[in-house]
Amino acid sequence: REDIIALVLPHAGYAYSGPTAAYGIKSLGRDYRRVIVIGPTHRLPMEDTFSVPRATHYETPLEEVPLDVEFIAKLLAYPLFQSIPAAHQQEHSVQIELPLLQHKLGDFKLVPIVAGQCSREIVAQAGRILAGLIDADTLVVASSDFTHYGPQYRYVPFRESIPENIRKLDMDAFEHIRKLDAAGLLSYRDRTQATICGCVPVAVLLDMLGQGT
Repeated sequence: REDIIALVLPHAGYAYSGPTAAYGIKSLGRDYRRVIVIGPTHRLPMEDTFSVPRATHYETPLEEVPLDVEFIAKLLAYPLFQSIPAAHQQEHSVQIELPLLQHKLGDFKLVPIVAGQCSREIVAQAGRILAGLIDADTLVVASSDFTHYGPQYRYVPFRESIPENIRKLDMDAFEHIRKLDAAGLLSYRDRTQATICGCVPVAVLLDMLGQGT
């Protein structure tokens, strides 16, 4: 489809979520000059902060991807956007989407953003900033896995009918996404303690899209 301006894609290993991510990317019906990928930090605490790299290219198995250094410079003019090298080292939430995007789109400029643990106010601010900077040739990807269930994730809210309960937990979150309800999604996460890895990137995307409604 040519009218797609944003995607929510999973970032687990390709063996787990590759087909789902590929299905989403396959739906793109045109090229984009710029792709913004927002993923969560998995290792580095970053309160109310988003990190963008001071670099010119990312290298993947499918060759280099140029970064949109001018767009990144505009983001760095805002205090909530910083350049924290450690946030991008060994962080897969952004990088894992790139070969799939390269395969589908070919040439584009990348804006990789790693999101920290952000308040509702900071999420809304980031959404407004991005909405003011993007154009019709920009695709925005929020990288997010949903419920991580089990003792290893310290999340065992139910012990019976596990697949059905996980589906309900995720689909109730999806209802907020479908309505572009960033505040509702964040509130749902806090209320249920749902392990939505990438909730902040998705909420930023919803706030960004909501600027046009």
